[in-house]
Amino acid sequence: MNTEQKAARNQRLLDDEAFLDAINEVRQAQMNAFANSGATDTAAREEAHAILRGLQQFLDALKAPLADLAVEKKRKERHRGSDRTQ
Repeated sequence: MNTEQKAARNQRLLDDEAFLDAINEVRQAQMNAFANSGATDTAAREEAHAILRGLQQFLDALKAPLADLAVEKKRKERHRGSDRTQ
């Protein structure tokens, strides 16, 4: 699967309302767990923090092909532009 295919597939996920709702529910639940943990409940805060970081890494992995595709397109445009100036 090439970068353009991966980017299109991942963009469909990132545009899916049900998917985003689920992501936001998990994020909010972990933020609440973090905020409502007791002063001595470091384990709960550490777990919530780890889940939030993992969720962000997951989203970053979904967005990476989109960024890669944008870079590829810019490089092609730049290359085409340099061909015209010669």
